[in-house]
Amino acid sequence: MFFRRKKKQAAGTEEKGAEQRQTYRRSPGKNHALGVVMYSAGADPFPGELVDVSAGGAGIRFGGDRDPRLLEGDTAVLAFSSLVHAGEVRVDVKVVRVQGDDEDQFHYGFEFASSEQLFEQLDSFYFNYFNRRRSLRVRPALDRKLPLQVYWEGGNTDVQANDLSIAGLGFVLSPLKAERVPDVEYLVLEFKVPRTTTVIESLARVRHRTKLSSGLLLGVELVPEDRELFERTLPDFEQYCKRREQAMARWGSPMG
Repeated sequence: MFFRRKKKQAAGTEEKGAEQRQTYRRSPGKNHALGVVMYSAGADPFPGELVDVSAGGAGIRFGGDRDPRLLEGDTAVLAFSSLVHAGEVRVDVKVVRVQGDDEDQFHYGFEFASSEQLFEQLDSFYFNYFNRRRSLRVRPALDRKLPLQVYWEGGNTDVQANDLSIAGLGFVLSPLKAERVPDVEYLVLEFKVPRTTTVIESLARVRHRTKLSSGLLLGVELVPEDRELFERTLPDFEQYCKRREQAMARWGSPMG
């Protein structure tokens, strides 16, 4: 049923899907802003000002008297923390950009060495900061899960959405389910938009697979076969994502 046009559609959407998403960089903002400290071998800790952050890396500003004096290609460790939330997120990084300005400020661009190392540490609070898609992703409310049906040729399984936007979704497969789902480029997703009767059904292109201790995190891009039908169901989906975005912003956390 779901895959009778799969090969034809996959070829037809190849050019459109080949455009890689840019990392969604965001400023941490003044409310509940993240603090950051850099650690490098043989040096004291360097507190910095977090300029922007994504799941791919971070931009940090240091005052001239606290320039860590690193060069592109050097490695370090960044520790992110919040005054309003316990714990910290600590990741290995590599310097990819160094730039000074006329005000004795030094701007460093850091690339995270391992997405797995980052994702293993992200609870619902920190997830709000390390968003990584061109379309801002949100999380379902804690008291209202979003079930997904995942189909592939010859099988299917049910999972819960981990994060979502109108462009794509992320979900975690348990180790047992991860063994069942074949290593394919395309799947089909079906889910009901919460508090509506709208059902979204779309071909989904797998964009990344990240191993976690709890299973396998899949990130997929929605590439609907029936664009006209998809666009008719899109308003309810957009409204849901917008409500979740507003709730997350209101509470400063995806737990809103």
